Amino acid sequence: TGVTFTPVGDSTTAFTGSYDGKTFDIDNVSYNTIVNYVGLFGESSAVLKNIKVVNASITGLSYVGGIVGNMTGGSLSYSSVTGSVNGTDFIGGAVGAASAGSITQSWANVNVTGGAGTDNAGGFIGSSQATITKSYSKASSVTGINKVGGFAGEIISSSVTDTYASSSASGTSKVGG
Repeated sequence: TGVTFTPVGDSTTAFTGSYDGKTFDIDNVSYNTIVNYVGLFGESSAVLKNIKVVNASITGLSYVGGIVGNMTGGSLSYSSVTGSVNGTDFIGGAVGAASAGSITQSWANVNVTGGAGTDNAGGFIGSSQATITKSYSKASSVTGINKVGGFAGEIISSSVTDTYASSSASGTSKVGG
């Protein structure tokens, strides 16, 4: 059984500090809700590093990720997540959406499942305007409706280098591997 938690930061008060997980396992994290901004960090513009989430089971509505629901700045580095993430919009294995910031040397092995009408579902990130380098997704499946991808559901004017996905993606419109 998992440990139920409350995400750190939300749309009203984003987490703005720093967190170094020192690569300790954060194991069997479970969160099942019908709210937005869901992840270990619900909304963050902080410096996050060395986070290792193992066997997560996270369900929310929009902006749902295994580590960060919505990233509005800051950084995420040397971090990983395994398990499952479920939601309706802006859902990703590691990060639901990122409107700014940087992500480097991080990975996700997460099954990502979107409900009816899902937009922006990705094995690593749902929607990105962040700079992403040296990161990958190896989810066994990513499902949604529109803008679905093995690595990212959507990339908007951002730099993405040295990344890859070995994930299966399925949807009805704008689907990529």
